[in-house]
Amino acid sequence: MRIEVFILKRMIQGTLFLLAMLSICGCQRQSQLYADNGSLYTHIRQSSATVLKDGRMAGVGSFVSEDGLLLTAAHVVHKPEDRLELLLPGDKLVTATCVAIDLGHDLALLKTDSHKPSHHLAISDQPPVAGTPIFLIGDPTMYPNIMLHGRIARPDVGVTLLGNHDSYIATLMVAASVTPGASGGCWVDDSGQIIGVQSSFIGDDKGSTGLAFVGPASAAAELLKNKQDRPATTLGGELVSMWKQHYGFNKRLPKDTRGVAIYRIMKGGPLDRAKIPKDHVITHLNGKPVPRNDDIIGLIRQEKPGDLVKLRVISPDAHEVSEVEVVLDKVTWD
Repeated sequence: MRIEVFILKRMIQGTLFLLAMLSICGCQRQSQLYADNGSLYTHIRQSSATVLKDGRMAGVGSFVSEDGLLLTAAHVVHKPEDRLELLLPGDKLVTATCVAIDLGHDLALLKTDSHKPSHHLAISDQPPVAGTPIFLIGDPTMYPNIMLHGRIARPDVGVTLLGNHDSYIATLMVAASVTPGASGGCWVDDSGQIIGVQSSFIGDDKGSTGLAFVGPASAAAELLKNKQDRPATTLGGELVSMWKQHYGFNKRLPKDTRGVAIYRIMKGGPLDRAKIPKDHVITHLNGKPVPRNDDIIGLIRQEKPGDLVKLRVISPDAHEVSEVEVVLDKVTWD
């Protein structure tokens, strides 16, 4: 009897192990569905469109619903009142309107009523994993329908300054060479799910150094769900962490000062109105330490335009510490 029970337990354990392995293999096959059969390019291509502004290529985007909603970058749209069109596969041209914009993540949602896409992409609900291979179809340097390849370089969201619009955006970082014309393209994993939206890169008009900034899928999913503009707040200035300052600057402040130095001030913005001079260092916001740009931008993005925040500021050379109240502005792109 004991031998029979032992054998039965072994059979059950073996069956459970086999089912688990089949499940894992099934997940792996699902995650590599398009990479394995060579149809990933076709899947992304048939879900994509080139965005035209006043008849000129401005970027690309991908359909994310059956009723013609297209996800792209906010800076591709820039001014929603401009004439927007989508150039579809087969050179079909349809008109589009802007549904919602999220300037804090450089995302936009467009809509066309005259086209129901045969293919659309799903937005991933899984957090990105460093090293994951991802793909994008765009029009780099205006060569259409080129597939680019990259990898998640850092899985957590950080902030970067989108210089053309003088605004900080929260993005993922992707190891990829990207050129103008790919903006708004949706990066997807090998199962065809959207990981993020191409925003900017380190480089110039001629090319990238190999690091791109991508609006995260979580923010894109929220924009798609709510279909409403998502306002972002700003202090109205460019900030630089003490750890990134030029040699000698730190000597002007007390030893081990941690914070963000005010590098540039926008005329008429919150910092300008509060009369906080350039080179002063913000060490705390509402009592919380802010040693990095990620810290201070993350905190102000939890506030609403018009909200009042309290900054602890220290002056270089004189080392005077002051508490300054600042009213936040709404990010706008003129």
